Amino acid sequence: MMSASQARDALKDLIKNHLDENDPERVRIESLLEDPARGVPIRGVLEAMPKKNRVEYTPEELDIIEELLYLYG
Repeated sequence: MMSASQARDALKDLIKNHLDENDPERVRIESLLEDPARGVPIRGVLEAMPKKNRVEYTPEELDIIEELLYLYG
């Protein structure tokens, strides 16, 4: 079972892999991840993924997403 800090790290990795570095949404979500007073924003991260081009997740990423949704979704 993932702790909140591990969940935040996993989300940071997803953001790095799937959102453009200059995307303003990426900057906003990363700032939310840095605030420990907030919940883990798994749905916000998933909704921020590019909608134009379907995001292809690796099997490992899908496992992480499933666990995060179960724990924090």
